[in-house]
Amino acid sequence: MVNETRCLHCETVTCREEVFMDLSLEIDQNTSLTSCLRNFSSMEMLDRDDKFFCDHCCCLQEAKKRMLLRSVPPCLILHLKRFKYVEAQGRLRKLMYRVVFPMELKLANTTGDDPAAGDTLYNLTAVVVHVGSGPHHGHYVSLIKSGAQWLFFDDENVELITESQVQSTFGSTSEYGQNNMDHGYILFYERAGV
Repeated sequence: MVNETRCLHCETVTCREEVFMDLSLEIDQNTSLTSCLRNFSSMEMLDRDDKFFCDHCCCLQEAKKRMLLRSVPPCLILHLKRFKYVEAQGRLRKLMYRVVFPMELKLANTTGDDPAAGDTLYNLTAVVVHVGSGPHHGHYVSLIKSGAQWLFFDDENVELITESQVQSTFGSTSEYGQNNMDHGYILFYERAGV
């Protein structure tokens, strides 16, 4: 991954490469995984108290920053940030937001100078699901694709499930929805052809 920062005064671009195991994605209500990835790599303004120290200017300057994938991994792990600290409440809250994730994914808008990397196709192979209404209690189960079939793993129980049951873990369409307590939390995608 590349952390790219452009000084708005001198236009110097500073790049810092980082190795990552997974990408943590902010989520919003009724969004898609593609939208979350687009937000992850969108430009962020660094100004006021968050100015960037430019080595070329030798002082703090306004800048624009973004994160890009330099190269695409064989296994892409995406962590949906379903738990958020709410300062007004003084506690963590589970975000039950509906986040639609596709069975096949391309990484358009998240890769840098290599346009072919954005065309890389990934297939969903596993989903870790948080079952429960809050961050301090609940249970984790796994949905794993084996060949053409999806399997549900809950401790020692293993069952066949359908693709529509996998899609039921997208989340709730209402912010405080109690009708669905199973929420996709960590997504595993495998690069096609690997």
